[in-house]
Amino acid sequence: MGRKKMISNKDVLRFETRKKIYHFIKNNPGLHLRELVRLTKIPKTTLKYHLMQLQKLDLINKKNDSKKCLFYPTDKLGSQEKKILMLLRKKIPCRIYLHLLTDIIVSASEISRDLEITPSTVIYHLKKMVEMGFLEEAPYKNGKLYPFPGENYHYDRKPVTSEKFYRRTNQDLLVETYRIMIKYKDTLPDKELIEIYEKQWDEIQKYHKESGKSNTDNNLHGNDRLDVFLNIIKEIFPPPYQIF
Repeated sequence: MGRKKMISNKDVLRFETRKKIYHFIKNNPGLHLRELVRLTKIPKTTLKYHLMQLQKLDLINKKNDSKKCLFYPTDKLGSQEKKILMLLRKKIPCRIYLHLLTDIIVSASEISRDLEITPSTVIYHLKKMVEMGFLEEAPYKNGKLYPFPGENYHYDRKPVTSEKFYRRTNQDLLVETYRIMIKYKDTLPDKELIEIYEKQWDEIQKYHKESGKSNTDNNLHGNDRLDVFLNIIKEIFPPPYQIF
Protein backbone atom coordinates (compact mmCIF):
# COMPACT_ATOMS: atom_id res chain seq x y z
CA MET A 1 0.00 0.00 0.00
CA GLY A 2 2.87 2.41 0.84
CA ARG A 3 4.57 1.58 -2.46
CA LYS A 4 1.43 2.47 -4.42
CA LYS A 5 1.18 5.85 -2.68
CA MET A 6 4.85 6.65 -3.42
CA ILE A 7 4.37 5.76 -7.10
CA SER A 8 1.22 7.87 -7.24
CA ASN A 9 3.04 10.95 -5.99
CA LYS A 10 5.88 10.41 -8.45
CA ASP A 11 3.39 10.06 -11.29
CA VAL A 12 1.70 13.34 -10.39
CA LEU A 13 5.03 15.18 -10.35
CA ARG A 14 6.29 13.57 -13.56
CA PHE A 15 3.89 15.43 -15.88
CA GLU A 16 3.53 19.18 -15.52
CA THR A 17 0.04 19.26 -17.05
CA ARG A 18 -1.23 16.54 -14.70
CA LYS A 19 0.41 18.27 -11.75
CA LYS A 20 -1.28 21.53 -12.73
CA ILE A 21 -4.69 19.85 -12.99
CA TYR A 22 -4.33 18.06 -9.67
CA HIS A 23 -3.33 21.19 -7.74
CA PHE A 24 -6.03 23.25 -9.44
CA ILE A 25 -8.73 20.76 -8.37
CA LYS A 26 -7.24 20.59 -4.89
CA ASN A 27 -7.51 24.37 -4.56
CA ASN A 28 -10.85 24.65 -6.41
CA PRO A 29 -12.89 21.52 -5.67
CA GLY A 30 -16.33 20.80 -7.12
CA LEU A 31 -15.85 22.12 -10.67
CA HIS A 32 -17.25 20.31 -13.68
CA LEU A 33 -15.34 19.52 -16.87
CA ARG A 34 -16.42 22.55 -18.88
CA GLU A 35 -15.40 24.92 -16.09
CA LEU A 36 -12.06 23.16 -15.71
CA VAL A 37 -11.40 23.56 -19.44
CA ARG A 38 -12.28 27.26 -19.26
CA LEU A 39 -10.26 28.04 -16.15
CA THR A 40 -7.17 25.93 -16.78
CA LYS A 41 -7.14 26.59 -20.55
CA ILE A 42 -6.20 22.97 -21.14
CA PRO A 43 -7.82 21.29 -24.19
CA LYS A 44 -10.77 19.09 -23.32
CA THR A 45 -9.30 15.83 -24.65
CA THR A 46 -6.02 16.40 -22.78
CA LEU A 47 -7.87 17.33 -19.61
CA LYS A 48 -10.11 14.25 -19.76
CA TYR A 49 -7.11 11.96 -20.16
CA HIS A 50 -5.28 13.37 -17.15
CA LEU A 51 -8.46 13.37 -15.06
CA MET A 52 -8.86 9.68 -15.81
CA GLN A 53 -5.26 9.01 -14.76
CA LEU A 54 -5.68 11.01 -11.54
CA GLN A 55 -8.79 8.98 -10.72
CA LYS A 56 -6.91 5.73 -11.30
CA LEU A 57 -4.26 6.95 -8.89
CA ASP A 58 -7.03 7.72 -6.37
CA LEU A 59 -5.93 11.34 -6.11
CA ILE A 60 -9.24 12.77 -7.29
CA ASN A 61 -12.78 11.45 -7.52
CA LYS A 62 -15.92 12.59 -9.25
CA LYS A 63 -19.47 13.01 -8.03
CA ASN A 64 -22.48 13.13 -10.32
CA ASP A 65 -24.78 16.12 -9.97
CA SER A 66 -27.72 15.93 -12.39
CA LYS A 67 -26.01 15.57 -15.78
CA LYS A 68 -22.64 16.94 -14.69
CA CYS A 69 -19.60 15.30 -13.11
CA LEU A 70 -17.91 17.35 -10.42
CA PHE A 71 -14.29 16.69 -9.48
CA TYR A 72 -12.83 16.68 -5.95
CA PRO A 73 -9.51 15.79 -4.32
CA THR A 74 -9.87 12.52 -2.41
CA ASP A 75 -8.07 13.70 0.73
CA LYS A 76 -9.47 17.16 1.35
CA LEU A 77 -13.24 17.56 1.57
CA GLY A 78 -15.83 15.80 3.69
CA SER A 79 -19.28 14.90 2.38
CA GLN A 80 -20.84 17.99 3.98
CA GLU A 81 -18.37 20.34 2.31
CA LYS A 82 -19.01 18.65 -1.03
CA LYS A 83 -22.76 19.14 -0.64
CA ILE A 84 -22.24 22.82 0.18
CA LEU A 85 -19.97 23.37 -2.83
CA MET A 86 -22.48 21.59 -5.10
CA LEU A 87 -25.02 24.16 -3.94
CA LEU A 88 -22.78 27.21 -4.30
CA ARG A 89 -21.41 26.33 -7.73
CA LYS A 90 -24.89 26.77 -9.24
CA LYS A 91 -25.78 30.36 -9.96
CA ILE A 92 -29.39 30.46 -8.76
CA PRO A 93 -28.86 28.53 -5.48
CA CYS A 94 -25.79 30.69 -4.81
CA ARG A 95 -27.88 33.86 -5.18
CA ILE A 96 -30.64 32.43 -2.99
CA TYR A 97 -28.05 31.61 -0.32
CA LEU A 98 -26.72 35.19 -0.46
CA HIS A 99 -30.32 36.34 0.00
CA LEU A 100 -30.52 34.18 3.14
CA LEU A 101 -27.51 35.99 4.59
CA THR A 102 -29.53 39.19 4.71
CA ASP A 103 -33.08 37.89 5.23
CA ILE A 104 -33.86 35.78 8.27
CA ILE A 105 -37.10 34.48 6.79
CA VAL A 106 -38.15 34.30 3.13
CA SER A 107 -40.93 33.19 0.83
CA ALA A 108 -40.68 31.99 -2.75
CA SER A 109 -42.58 35.02 -4.06
CA GLU A 110 -40.27 37.47 -2.26
CA ILE A 111 -37.14 35.79 -3.62
CA SER A 112 -38.68 35.62 -7.09
CA ARG A 113 -39.41 39.35 -6.95
CA ASP A 114 -36.08 40.42 -5.48
CA LEU A 115 -33.86 38.21 -7.66
CA GLU A 116 -36.05 38.36 -10.78
CA ILE A 117 -36.25 34.56 -11.06
CA THR A 118 -39.43 32.69 -11.99
CA PRO A 119 -41.42 31.41 -8.97
CA SER A 120 -41.32 27.79 -10.19
CA THR A 121 -37.51 27.90 -10.40
CA VAL A 122 -37.25 29.42 -6.92
CA ILE A 123 -39.59 26.81 -5.43
CA TYR A 124 -37.55 24.01 -7.01
CA HIS A 125 -34.30 25.25 -5.47
CA LEU A 126 -35.89 26.02 -2.09
CA LYS A 127 -37.09 22.40 -1.90
CA LYS A 128 -33.54 21.23 -2.62
CA MET A 129 -32.22 23.47 0.14
CA VAL A 130 -34.79 22.03 2.54
CA GLU A 131 -33.61 18.52 1.62
CA MET A 132 -30.00 19.57 2.32
CA GLY A 133 -30.94 20.93 5.75
CA PHE A 134 -30.39 24.64 5.02
CA LEU A 135 -34.04 25.60 5.42
CA GLU A 136 -37.31 24.46 6.92
CA GLU A 137 -40.87 25.73 6.69
CA ALA A 138 -41.43 28.51 9.25
CA PRO A 139 -44.41 27.97 11.58
CA TYR A 140 -47.25 30.46 11.34
CA LYS A 141 -49.68 30.68 14.26
CA ASN A 142 -52.33 33.26 15.16
CA GLY A 143 -50.92 35.96 12.88
CA LYS A 144 -47.35 35.39 14.07
CA LEU A 145 -44.43 34.09 12.00
CA TYR A 146 -41.52 32.54 13.93
CA PRO A 147 -38.09 33.00 12.27
CA PHE A 148 -35.87 31.20 14.82
CA PRO A 149 -36.19 27.53 15.81
CA GLY A 150 -36.75 27.11 19.54
CA GLU A 151 -37.31 30.83 20.21
CA ASN A 152 -40.42 32.94 20.84
CA TYR A 153 -39.28 35.94 18.80
CA HIS A 154 -41.84 36.50 16.04
CA TYR A 155 -43.07 38.81 13.30
CA ASP A 156 -46.66 40.01 13.24
CA ARG A 157 -47.99 39.41 9.74
CA LYS A 158 -51.31 39.50 7.98
CA PRO A 159 -52.90 36.06 7.54
CA VAL A 160 -50.86 33.82 5.28
CA THR A 161 -52.96 31.59 3.02
CA SER A 162 -51.22 29.01 0.84
CA GLU A 163 -47.81 30.67 0.68
CA LYS A 164 -44.97 29.00 2.57
CA PHE A 165 -42.27 30.88 4.43
CA TYR A 166 -38.85 29.40 5.03
CA ARG A 167 -36.36 29.98 7.82
CA ARG A 168 -32.77 28.94 8.47
CA THR A 169 -32.47 25.66 10.34
CA ASN A 170 -28.87 25.64 11.40
CA GLN A 171 -26.79 28.74 12.08
CA ASP A 172 -23.56 26.70 12.18
CA LEU A 173 -24.33 25.36 8.71
CA LEU A 174 -24.96 28.91 7.47
CA VAL A 175 -21.63 30.09 8.91
CA GLU A 176 -19.76 27.09 7.47
CA THR A 177 -21.29 27.74 4.06
CA TYR A 178 -20.23 31.38 4.23
CA ARG A 179 -16.66 30.31 5.08
CA ILE A 180 -16.56 27.94 2.11
CA MET A 181 -18.08 30.57 -0.16
CA ILE A 182 -15.42 33.14 0.74
CA LYS A 183 -12.63 30.58 0.45
CA TYR A 184 -13.60 29.51 -3.09
CA LYS A 185 -15.20 32.74 -4.32
CA ASP A 186 -12.77 33.09 -7.24
CA THR A 187 -14.38 30.13 -9.02
CA LEU A 188 -17.99 30.61 -7.86
CA PRO A 189 -20.77 32.37 -9.80
CA ASP A 190 -21.12 36.13 -9.21
CA LYS A 191 -17.73 36.66 -7.60
CA GLU A 192 -18.30 40.45 -7.58
CA LEU A 193 -21.63 40.05 -5.79
CA ILE A 194 -20.05 37.73 -3.21
CA GLU A 195 -17.34 40.33 -2.53
CA ILE A 196 -20.00 42.98 -1.92
CA TYR A 197 -21.66 40.77 0.69
CA GLU A 198 -18.29 39.96 2.21
CA LYS A 199 -17.51 43.65 2.63
CA GLN A 200 -20.95 44.35 4.11
CA TRP A 201 -20.67 41.58 6.69
CA ASP A 202 -17.18 42.65 7.66
CA GLU A 203 -18.52 46.15 8.32
CA ILE A 204 -21.50 44.77 10.26
CA GLN A 205 -19.29 42.66 12.51
CA LYS A 206 -16.90 45.53 13.10
CA TYR A 207 -19.73 47.95 13.88
CA HIS A 208 -21.47 45.46 16.18
CA LYS A 209 -18.25 44.74 18.07
CA GLU A 210 -17.45 48.42 18.56
CA SER A 211 -21.01 49.19 19.66
CA GLY A 212 -20.87 46.41 22.25
CA LYS A 213 -17.78 47.96 23.83
CA SER A 214 -19.21 51.47 24.04
CA ASN A 215 -22.62 50.82 25.65
CA THR A 216 -24.55 48.42 27.86
CA ASP A 217 -25.79 46.16 25.03
CA ASN A 218 -23.81 43.26 26.49
CA ASN A 219 -26.21 43.23 29.44
CA LEU A 220 -29.16 42.55 27.15
CA HIS A 221 -30.54 39.10 26.49
CA GLY A 222 -32.86 37.28 24.07
CA ASN A 223 -35.21 39.44 22.04
CA ASP A 224 -33.77 42.70 23.44
CA ARG A 225 -30.28 41.82 22.15
CA LEU A 226 -31.75 40.86 18.75
CA ASP A 227 -33.65 44.16 18.54
CA VAL A 228 -30.45 46.09 19.28
CA PHE A 229 -28.62 44.16 16.56
CA LEU A 230 -31.39 44.81 14.02
CA ASN A 231 -31.27 48.52 14.85
CA ILE A 232 -27.51 48.51 14.20
CA ILE A 233 -28.14 46.86 10.81
CA LYS A 234 -30.73 49.51 9.94
CA GLU A 235 -28.28 52.26 10.83
CA ILE A 236 -25.74 50.82 8.39
CA PHE A 237 -28.33 50.10 5.66
CA PRO A 238 -31.07 52.71 6.03
CA PRO A 239 -34.37 52.50 4.09
CA PRO A 240 -34.92 51.61 1.31
CA TYR A 241 -31.74 49.52 1.55
CA GLN A 242 -32.51 47.64 4.75
CA ILE A 243 -31.26 44.09 4.64
CA PHE A 244 -33.66 42.83 7.32
